[in-house]
Amino acid sequence: MKVYYEIYGCAVMRGEAERVLSDLVENGFEVSNEEGDVALVFTCTVRSETEQRMIARIKELSRRYERVIVTGCLASAQPGLIKAFSPKAVVVSNGMMHRITEAILYGRNLLGYERPENWLKGPLGKFVTVIPIADGCLGNCTFCITKVARPVLKSQRPESVIRYALEAVERGSKEIWLTAPDAAAYGRDLGTNLANLLEELLENLPEGVKVRVGMMNPDTFEEIMDELMDIMKDERVFKFFHLPLQSASDKLLKLMGRKYTYDQYKSIVKEVRGKFGDPSIATDILVGFPNETDEDHLMTIEALKELKFERVHIAAYTPRPLTLAARMKQVSEMVKSRRVKEVYDVMIKVGEEVHRKYLDKIVEVFIDEYDEKHGTFVGRMNNYIPVVLENGKLGENAKAKITDYTFYDLRGYAIVS
Repeated sequence: MKVYYEIYGCAVMRGEAERVLSDLVENGFEVSNEEGDVALVFTCTVRSETEQRMIARIKELSRRYERVIVTGCLASAQPGLIKAFSPKAVVVSNGMMHRITEAILYGRNLLGYERPENWLKGPLGKFVTVIPIADGCLGNCTFCITKVARPVLKSQRPESVIRYALEAVERGSKEIWLTAPDAAAYGRDLGTNLANLLEELLENLPEGVKVRVGMMNPDTFEEIMDELMDIMKDERVFKFFHLPLQSASDKLLKLMGRKYTYDQYKSIVKEVRGKFGDPSIATDILVGFPNETDEDHLMTIEALKELKFERVHIAAYTPRPLTLAARMKQVSEMVKSRRVKEVYDVMIKVGEEVHRKYLDKIVEVFIDEYDEKHGTFVGRMNNYIPVVLENGKLGENAKAKITDYTFYDLRGYAIVS
């Protein structure tokens, strides 16, 4: 049987999807992103427009396929919504993905949470392997419907993660991503932590394989910061830190249910930059959260100018069902649109400023991507900043001359000796 699949959402969803697809292949199914006998959709529900797009796509696939299996965060958080629009859709929650074959073969709806702690096995062996090291988090943000979809922290056992990574490398992977809704919360339910996991992984990984650590909430990161950063000195680990700020207003951070103040966040950034000198720090900004005033908004604008993030993910707040923030005083769409543009304009200027310093420099990169459409390669500096290259070879460590930059990336060519 051939399974047609579509993947939406974050790196966690991508990692889980690849795990499911590898399991299907191991069980004799053929998987394809072009056509199939049944359809399998890995969904996202983080924003209202995302939810609407997912529902529209599920309805369309239900007209084309006799059986459509829907899993991922929308399936976990709002299974009734899926059934209301596509009654014949088969719904499988995140915690039941390990039983996806039952849904495909027998049309069984599988809700609940049974995911084993040693679920990771049989990676696809792509050049980049995304490992979902944990599900859920320790936070309870008032805006987050993902908490409904992934309510409890459930970490994969260290031996499971390491076995999966080593098998991925044997199958050709050269880059390993450790990802979770909050990577820094990893292992708290098992009596261990992310620093211990990373240390053990590096002890087992061969040379020539790079590791990237995914998003970490500032409060959980701070608890293991010194230990983790000492381990991240290893040259195989990208000096990349994704630390969502969301807002620079302490009033809004409290309303959001975030467990840090802006001053605490600044102190964390200072520590990271003091440790590594030139790390890449990415952040998330949520614009127009309920009760946000112009003063709150300007605090965030100033924070972007002050902290000079290499990358900023901007989202306009949208009310999500089953969340506390949906019942708070909302900001008008017109005001949100204006504020998003203002944040975007600052992001562009700061991004260009951050990247300008590399112009005409020679930097070392690890080439981890090939863009077939444009015939270009992408190399990653040790801080994970992307360099679009005119030439190169996948998996190669190379020196690159930087000839141009944008707010988003650097441009140049690999130096051929």
